[in-house]
Amino acid sequence: MKSSLLRHEIILRIGALLMILALVFSFSACGSNEQGSADEDQAAQTEENTETAEETKSESKGPVFEPKTVQKQKSQINVLTGELGSKKNKIKTRVVGIVVENHPQSRPQWGMDDPKYSPDIILEGEVEGGFTRMFWMWANYNALPDYVGPVRSARPPFILFSEFFDSYFVHWGRSHTEAGYTGASYYFKRDNIAHLDGMYYERTAPFDRKQGTGRAIEHTAIVYGDQLPKTLESKFRTKLTMKKCSKLNFYRTKKARGKKKSCYGLTLKFSDRTQTTEWKYNEKDKKYYSSSFQTNVARDNLLVLFDNTSYQTKPGYTTYCNYEVGGGKGYYASCGAVQKIEWKVKKGKLYLYEKGKVKAAPGAKAKKSQLSMNPGKTWIGWASANHNGKCTIKPAS
Repeated sequence: MKSSLLRHEIILRIGALLMILALVFSFSACGSNEQGSADEDQAAQTEENTETAEETKSESKGPVFEPKTVQKQKSQINVLTGELGSKKNKIKTRVVGIVVENHPQSRPQWGMDDPKYSPDIILEGEVEGGFTRMFWMWANYNALPDYVGPVRSARPPFILFSEFFDSYFVHWGRSHTEAGYTGASYYFKRDNIAHLDGMYYERTAPFDRKQGTGRAIEHTAIVYGDQLPKTLESKFRTKLTMKKCSKLNFYRTKKARGKKKSCYGLTLKFSDRTQTTEWKYNEKDKKYYSSSFQTNVARDNLLVLFDNTSYQTKPGYTTYCNYEVGGGKGYYASCGAVQKIEWKVKKGKLYLYEKGKVKAAPGAKAKKSQLSMNPGKTWIGWASANHNGKCTIKPAS
């Protein structure tokens, strides 16, 4: 009996001991899990803090990927044609403009129809004697024809137009102030124009005379396209200042703007003293062509700008045509269609508007709609509004 009781007591004590040991191991296991959980939380918090720091750092640098429209806007490389390219090819240098004569004995001009490097913009306007002269502009002065010419002397309207685009001004000679006439020399000094005068570079880089042409010497002046950049860079600021450059607006794709087939021919008489410049539309390549310069010149866009003009005569010399440079009406033709436009000059910049069209947000003041052009190269005919300048437009037959 006693033996049985003793065995029972031993079993109970062993059971109690096992229960105590089980509890101890249980608490130890719980303590171990809690520590592991705390370590994991700390690691997670550290990782979260690291990610937050990296996000903040990333945000300070801006988004990794820009919106597609912004990328397209930033990749616009040519301020004169609206043509696009890669960011690494973005043109950051100043526009260059060269005065080229248009006397019948100076045609065909050199570089006007160059297959790769023809001017981005050809501006044509009246000067004196019933003749027009031109100002050719390139957004990239490192992409000019082998030589350009015949280079001719500067006139005030072209200088003022060049300032719309923060342009270098290249010429051979200038008109001088005398007897009530304000010449180009005055504007060069007043506006501190970055200009090169071939008159002072006679037969030295980048200017020369083209020999063997059979032309009178006044129709032989040229500037070498590959030598011009070095001279410009050695003398003037090279970076384009966008605050000083007019912003031309361009569509991304080329198509008819305005009534289709409304302009398959355009003829401009600059005043009652001048001859005309004529353009004809080609449906195949969607360009306008002119043979008025005794060569086949192609343009994507035609702009006609009417401006008030006046005539001033230097005693015993000549009568100059001056432009008011004050704005007015005009036309824009591209892809066989034509639109009426208006143009203004505000704070030294050129603005083009679609005539009559206005837009406004609710409660805001209505503003004129700025003109957008097709991407490509442009001819601008600068005509007289008050001396019988006339633009004749022919629709498709």
